[in-house]
Amino acid sequence: MAIRTISKIELSKIHNRYNLTVDFFNDLNVIHGKNGAGKSTLIHVIANIVNGDFIRFAFLIFEEIKATYSDGLKIVIRRDKIDEQSFISVTLSNGKYIKFAVGEAMATVREIESERHLRERDVKSMLAMDIDKFVKENELQKVRASYFPAFRTMLEAWSSSSDVGYERRVIRSSFYNRKASAFARELFGQFLPSINYPSPMEIEDRLREEIRRAQLGIAAYESRTFSESFVKVFSALFDNSSVEGEITGELLKEIEGLAIAQDSSIKNGYYAEYSKVYEEIRSLINRNLKGKVENSVSGALVVYRDALRDRQDYQEKAFSEIDNYMSSVNSFLEDKEMAYDFDLRRKYPKVGLKFPDGSWSPIRVLSSGERQLLTMLYAASKMGDDAIVLIDEPEISLHIDWQEDLLKRMLSQLSGRQIIVCTHSPSIATGYEDFMINISPEFISSRDNDNHKDSEEMEEDESL
Repeated sequence: MAIRTISKIELSKIHNRYNLTVDFFNDLNVIHGKNGAGKSTLIHVIANIVNGDFIRFAFLIFEEIKATYSDGLKIVIRRDKIDEQSFISVTLSNGKYIKFAVGEAMATVREIESERHLRERDVKSMLAMDIDKFVKENELQKVRASYFPAFRTMLEAWSSSSDVGYERRVIRSSFYNRKASAFARELFGQFLPSINYPSPMEIEDRLREEIRRAQLGIAAYESRTFSESFVKVFSALFDNSSVEGEITGELLKEIEGLAIAQDSSIKNGYYAEYSKVYEEIRSLINRNLKGKVENSVSGALVVYRDALRDRQDYQEKAFSEIDNYMSSVNSFLEDKEMAYDFDLRRKYPKVGLKFPDGSWSPIRVLSSGERQLLTMLYAASKMGDDAIVLIDEPEISLHIDWQEDLLKRMLSQLSGRQIIVCTHSPSIATGYEDFMINISPEFISSRDNDNHKDSEEMEEDESL
């Protein structure tokens, strides 16, 4: 089934200043335009819609926003004034809708971003629960968005403080992300989407989990294949029919090559029990198959050869996403590489940076630019949970050569995900000029609007 992506966004009277319509590609989108063209606001609108954070629209001055998805779903968000009170309504193409007062939404946000609510995840207001229910009942979060703000380096500096750093290491990441979002909104306004991109430490932990799952999958496969091969070997021995198209010499040579290649793999070394069995079979073949091979034995060799082939294919597929991701990251690194290794004494593998002298360091010692590459490439990979990746100014902290390679590496990890980047750097789109989208808003005259500001609008403008 195709992944749901954003096809079109239509913005009407944003800040009572401009209208903007943007059509998107299903995979890569490079948004560029002059300063003040609304690039960051566009990213924020998409993130809040995709993540179902409709309460945030109480903090944006607008008339109407329409979002169209690739599967035909349409969401229309309006801001209307009734009896001097402003309301936000969210209406879906299936006719379902939710409506709430701007004043209630503001009070709710102040409450849910208090320290108590930040720590107690399950404590929510009635409005927040109503919006969550609306989102779940209408399956509006079939996809989620990872949002990378332009002020990522500032967040890194904030998170490196002793208290926040301790919380990020010890307390669950969801609490850290909520606290980071609250901190950023104090500076950049309440319409800012949730900060939800993974930290290098989270990626390190997730990679351990991914590798562990691959290990368990291989172990189950080894057990199942060994049992099936045992039955097939006896069947071949009793069948005694010739093996059509199989030449014994070439068969033995292929078996030898497959066995040697798999013996050198660190992934196989973790499963010593099964590797030992395969090695004993190989030794038995070398000792006893001198000269003509009986048909029955030839058939058994084919079973063994096929088992080795299937084993190699399964292992490559099990680790392919992990290896592809690390390969992309390593293409940017010098004098070190991101790697993993198995330790039979530990439940989880070692994941970190490996240096030419054989020493290891945790991922967090990477430079600012390297950490950003690590997180953006992870968000674009199949291992990431989010299908839409939103990046504001990806060029920040990146060398010009890295800027030119970034999209190529992200696209190699994409696997159906949609990437939307906003940039001022032409180097980012090198080789991908066909995916560039120049946005030019239609500015409207304030004289065309009944624009006197009430107390709610003044508060929102201050937040923005």
